[in-house]
Amino acid sequence: MIRTHLSPTGDAVAAHFASLGKELAFATSLSENRLGLVRDLLPQDSSIQCGRFSDLISAALSLLNSPGMRVPHRGQIQASIEISGPDEMDSALSWTQLRGLHVALGEAQAELHRWGVSPADLRQCESPRMDQLAGIYERAETHLNAVNREFLFERLLWILSQEPVCLGHLGRIIVLGAEEPYPLQEKFLQWLVDGKTDVEILIEDYSMQGDAWWTGLFTAKVVTEPPIQANIVRAPDVLSEVEWALRGCQEKISNGALPHQIAIFAPSSEEYSPLLKHCADNLGLILSWSPKAELLSNAFASLVLDTLEALVSDDVRDFLRIAQSSYWCLTDADVAELQAEVKEARKLRAGSQARMAEWSQGDNPAQKWLAQLLGWKEEFSQRALSIPAWSVALKQLLALEPLPLAVTDDTWPTSERDLRAVATLTNCLRDYGSILESARSEVQSLREFIRLCRKIWSDELTVLPGSNPSGIPVFSQTDLLRTYDHLFVLGMLEGIMPRRRREDPVLFDSDRAEISQKLNLDPPLLSSHDVAANQRHHFIRLVANTRQTLTLSYPAAGDNRDNVPAFYLHELNRVLGGSVVRFHHRRRQLVPEPSACRASADLRLAKALTEPVLENAPALLTTEDALAKIRLKPEEAVSIRELVRAMDCTFRSSLQYRLGVEQGGQRDPRLRLDRIPRKAKIAQATDTEAVKSALDAAAQDELLDLYGDLEPWEYRIWELAAKRLCEQWLNKETKARAELPSETAETKTYNPDANRIELKIPVDGVSQPVFDLISDLVWATVGYSKFKIVRTFDLSNLPREMRLEDNDWIRLAFLGLASGSPLSMVEVDGPATTRGYAKIDAIQDRQAIRPAFPQHRIGTVLDVGQKVFGDRGDLAGEWREAVRKAVRRVIGSTMMAEPGQYCDSCAFGELCRVSSQFGEVVESP
Repeated sequence: MIRTHLSPTGDAVAAHFASLGKELAFATSLSENRLGLVRDLLPQDSSIQCGRFSDLISAALSLLNSPGMRVPHRGQIQASIEISGPDEMDSALSWTQLRGLHVALGEAQAELHRWGVSPADLRQCESPRMDQLAGIYERAETHLNAVNREFLFERLLWILSQEPVCLGHLGRIIVLGAEEPYPLQEKFLQWLVDGKTDVEILIEDYSMQGDAWWTGLFTAKVVTEPPIQANIVRAPDVLSEVEWALRGCQEKISNGALPHQIAIFAPSSEEYSPLLKHCADNLGLILSWSPKAELLSNAFASLVLDTLEALVSDDVRDFLRIAQSSYWCLTDADVAELQAEVKEARKLRAGSQARMAEWSQGDNPAQKWLAQLLGWKEEFSQRALSIPAWSVALKQLLALEPLPLAVTDDTWPTSERDLRAVATLTNCLRDYGSILESARSEVQSLREFIRLCRKIWSDELTVLPGSNPSGIPVFSQTDLLRTYDHLFVLGMLEGIMPRRRREDPVLFDSDRAEISQKLNLDPPLLSSHDVAANQRHHFIRLVANTRQTLTLSYPAAGDNRDNVPAFYLHELNRVLGGSVVRFHHRRRQLVPEPSACRASADLRLAKALTEPVLENAPALLTTEDALAKIRLKPEEAVSIRELVRAMDCTFRSSLQYRLGVEQGGQRDPRLRLDRIPRKAKIAQATDTEAVKSALDAAAQDELLDLYGDLEPWEYRIWELAAKRLCEQWLNKETKARAELPSETAETKTYNPDANRIELKIPVDGVSQPVFDLISDLVWATVGYSKFKIVRTFDLSNLPREMRLEDNDWIRLAFLGLASGSPLSMVEVDGPATTRGYAKIDAIQDRQAIRPAFPQHRIGTVLDVGQKVFGDRGDLAGEWREAVRKAVRRVIGSTMMAEPGQYCDSCAFGELCRVSSQFGEVVESP
């Protein structure tokens, strides 16, 4: 057997294949991961065949007239280990407490198979842990044999017990070596050599001998004339790191490099894959790769599982959730109709399912859609089936229209990705189910089958569709690298490149040493120190496969930490004689210098950053039709709410009150609870018991409206919140009545229809009707001594940080005027036990707002006089001028947005050009 040592570069391997000319040969790889590299490096006109290493084993079995059983799929191996372990494993053993135990067991099993170690061999160690591990693997092999499957290493062990044969019909067998040892496979190759087969193994040489510049890494050698340009880039975060790497690729292409001559290496594919795709689309670059993603991250796969769970759920709102998926192709009107029916059905509680079944008998699309789902549920919900039978039932569910059309239609944007997800859904269920059916032969209910599906699919990965093969190659393993003119390496951090040393969770270093000694393994099993030392080989392979430029980058900070750059960066700079160029991209440095921008997105952004900032034009209406929409009619009155909002921002008031635009966002259910004190009308209650009864009744009404909108656990939270709110209001009311006793029990309730009060304020020399003062506020007047107290339960008046804003005082002043008394007092409810009082004089020659009863404190009463006013002069004059300004805007049909503190919580921010909530400029309208 010939062992040919080559440098760890794609060029060296390709040159060796080319040197064979037209010689008959069969090329393969010890590692399945490197087989794609072998295919890529073969000359186009070569007669060399390329195949899997298992093809050699099959050829040998054919000559020995023993075809053997089939090799198991990965899912079958995992299932066999999983059902072999949990019931038998001792929880006291440390490695049984780790998450992902079955995956770790499978990886350890695959490693033992490479050395040819069988479960019987493990028992020679005379260790309780090894005996238990051997038992798990023996049961797993039994489950696989029951479905006519056997491990590859079992075939090899049997072959090695036979007389050698010659595979001369394949010609020379050339095997590309791997980073990790494959002793059993090499014994098989030697067995072929003993049978007169010509075998050659290509071994990458990391002996640090030779003339290549990278042989100086991790030695004392220094290169005085570096043959490549090396750069180190420090980016503020991972997203910036990816963006700058792709901009570097864009620059190389603009300077004449072909995309396939550039490569990107990302060691952590889970972290970098979505960012690479997003940034490549933004910069107009095409990547050549096939990344993997979690199966349930695919929208269609997630919909399949959600649909199954909705069919066994007692909550009819689950139907509404899946109906909103675009795969079901229901219109907004259909979904809205379904939503209304679900809300009504929820109020029936136990009868909600029957109500939805009855409603589904109609003819509109939403009803037909629900009818076919309920039909599938009726057929299978009460049945117990085997796993293969449930797989058939699942295919029937996937065949419900319009799902097949949405997935198979070529015009559907995610068709290829969804088809791969469907194949993964069914294949992994088939693999797992075949082992489970053979081992237990039990039937499952629909709920049990769904739990099994979630368990299997949650750990499964699916391969996303590959991009154009002529794009920029992206790799996450050095095994697949060939030689490139320009290489960009991401994530050069300690713990990632190189990876941290850690012991295997199943086979400790002490276990490996004991197994190697007992079985006389040559070479011995690798310890965690051996694996950590091999990390240097991966780095050497990276730098060795670069012809012109090598750019290594790292993010300066992670989510919650500062990162540590890999010491490999310092070693590279040392070997290259300090010639490495360092770049530090700041967080605010969004694009390169304008002259260096290549991507169209960068050019547009650079232009926006360098040109003078344009002031946002105010949203002013100019056409008569537009003005007519928001213009105040001569006979029309303005409500207090609209006028107060106009004082802040005319844009908001015009949208809400003139144009009738609904506020965006889902309404917070707590706002419903805020209405409880107003609906209770506790000011009219004669005693404490009446107050309690009124609050309880109002709370029940509000909770009944909330029942159909909330999850059961959410409803319970708001039920408790309503109870606490009623208790707080009852305590406040009791204290308030004890502190300010009434001289009379008479209670008067304002009737806005019978007591419409309007105020005319001169605007530009013309007396204009302004508003119906209190038509939109719930209030009542109660006789307290010589004062009339106006109670407002409008919680928008609550003080911010225990202070009333000026606009709230304007509203209180209006209430004072509306009370019809020259001397009034306003009682304002605040958070918890807080109440504030203010005395308001009618507007006369002397205009003022003065505090009343500052000495009274109920709980933590707000001293409105000291905290708000102090010595501020003529406050009534200030608010009167503010009212005039707001009236001019409303009458003049002005629709101007004015930035302020309210921008952060404004519901119309998406329509506004000066909203700070959405990152717009707030300095100028």
